[in-house]
Amino acid sequence: MLIPALGEMDFVVVHHLKLPGTPVWTHEIRDPKRIAAILEHLRKHNTGYRADSRFHDPLFGSRDHEYKIDFHDKADTLPLIIWIGPNWIGGMDLRRGEPWSARYRRLRASERRELLALITQGEAETR
Repeated sequence: MLIPALGEMDFVVVHHLKLPGTPVWTHEIRDPKRIAAILEHLRKHNTGYRADSRFHDPLFGSRDHEYKIDFHDKADTLPLIIWIGPNWIGGMDLRRGEPWSARYRRLRASERRELLALITQGEAETR
């Protein structure tokens, strides 16, 4: 997956989803240190993805994705979107001028816990 550089990022929006498109809560992360930690985590675990141009078709109809993470860059575009399910992670690289690609893979329980700790910190204050 193409993980953006911290210098490109403006903010991150995390959505905890009840059903597809129905957020339980949403919050923005603007702290560069937290964004850097999230990006570093994604880089550290950036292997084993399967590319599938049709990944987005079942994803948008799926009921088992629990989180969506939108990475907003300084040009106010979304170069990367990540979805997290109970035992999988997927994403779409949406960089301007590049072909879009969708990827997914199994997500180990320990990796999921680490990532959720990074993205859900502070969600209680933003409900």
